[in-house]
Amino acid sequence: MPIENQQVCKLYTKFMFRKKYVILFVWIAILSIQNAGAQNNVLTIKDAIDSVVRNYGQIRFKKNLLQQAQNNLDYSRLQAIPDLNLSAENAYGTINNVNGPSFSLGSSGTISSSGPVLPSQNWNAAFGGLYLANVNWNFFSFGKIKQGVKVSMANMDMDQKDLDQETFQDEVKVCAAYLNLLGAQQLTRVAADNFNRAITVKNAVLPRVLSGLNAGVDSSIAEAQASSAQMAWTRAKDKEQELSNALIRLMATRDTSEPILDTLFITKIPENFLDSLNTYSSQHPVLQYYNSQILASEEQEKYIHKQFFPTFNLFSTYQYKASGFKYGYGPTALDAYSANYFTGVGSGKQNYLIGIGASWNLSNPLRLRKLEQAQRNQTSALQDIYEMNDQQLNAQVALANNKVKNALANYYEIPKQLKAASDAFLQKTVQYKNGLNTIIDVQQALYLLNSAEIDKYITYNNVWQALLIKAAAVGDLNVFLRKL
Repeated sequence: MPIENQQVCKLYTKFMFRKKYVILFVWIAILSIQNAGAQNNVLTIKDAIDSVVRNYGQIRFKKNLLQQAQNNLDYSRLQAIPDLNLSAENAYGTINNVNGPSFSLGSSGTISSSGPVLPSQNWNAAFGGLYLANVNWNFFSFGKIKQGVKVSMANMDMDQKDLDQETFQDEVKVCAAYLNLLGAQQLTRVAADNFNRAITVKNAVLPRVLSGLNAGVDSSIAEAQASSAQMAWTRAKDKEQELSNALIRLMATRDTSEPILDTLFITKIPENFLDSLNTYSSQHPVLQYYNSQILASEEQEKYIHKQFFPTFNLFSTYQYKASGFKYGYGPTALDAYSANYFTGVGSGKQNYLIGIGASWNLSNPLRLRKLEQAQRNQTSALQDIYEMNDQQLNAQVALANNKVKNALANYYEIPKQLKAASDAFLQKTVQYKNGLNTIIDVQQALYLLNSAEIDKYITYNNVWQALLIKAAAVGDLNVFLRKL
């Protein structure tokens, strides 16, 4: 070979060698970027919990109720300050009067005029003004205001406990929805693998049938198996999409695409699984909520009872009254008035008044005693609800402990089942290819392998679900989260 050709071959070989490594490097870089992007987009279970606490409508609703309770408490506290009223009035009209008693019922609009009694109607009119400042202070009411504050505080505490138990229950719900979706995704993958194996079996059966080594019915059985596997795969995808939608609704996000979940829950089970709490305490969020309802009802009882007693108040009034009708205006001096506005509203007389009073509706105890009894009945009903939930939580803890034991027992059986099913499928497939068994044997082995793979992911998921049930029963989600 000429020297020039040898050099060209060497350069070409060197170029292709470098090109191969450049392409390899580019593919590695692309895969790294894709893997990094996928990792960044993984939705962890803690991210799902944060999304629920931040966005879920029921939690936001109860946060607003808590803020409303805070404002009601502030209002109750301000009931202790005195009432200070200011009023100013300018009017224009006549002052004809008649002798005789009168009483204004409510806001009937009766004209209150002050003037001499004249023998006939006249239309002399002038401006007048009335300026008032008064203070009214219920300085002693046997603790009514103070008890009203306690009622508002109890209601606010009840709303806070309601928010706490709602948050806790929604956190448990989103964890369960997360595990359900993760399990559904794995079952979809198992269904896809089973479909691929069914296709492989079908492709292996068809040549043997065409060559006459096996009966024609074998291809029909293989075709039916492949079709059934495809339908099972479709049903698995449908269930996965349904559970994905349930998780998205709980998270209250605008992104409706199926999230990428953390595969931690299908690669290991919690360590020291049995060291979690075996009992619940009175600090369980649900029990705390019902206990706060009882306390609020008891405070309401006390508030109703306070209404039996009188109220003592201190009052003070300052009055400035002006009029365009002058001193001496009467039947003999009907011209002693001025229609000038500033004269009518600017000059007049002043009065003040300071006093102390008490008011006591003696029929109140007769009416309120029944209301107090009704409130006491409500307190008893709430105590019954508390005891019922206490009993249910006790039963849930016992159930959770049993689920933990059962889930672990199944977990330790899975490796044996999966290995046996895999070996059986391989053996039956090889035997069929060598004419030593029938398609029914292969089909049975395929079913066993698919069932073992399903059991594998269900068992992993059940272990975590059992721990979540335990956390919900004892009222502490950290029992679950600490194992992540």
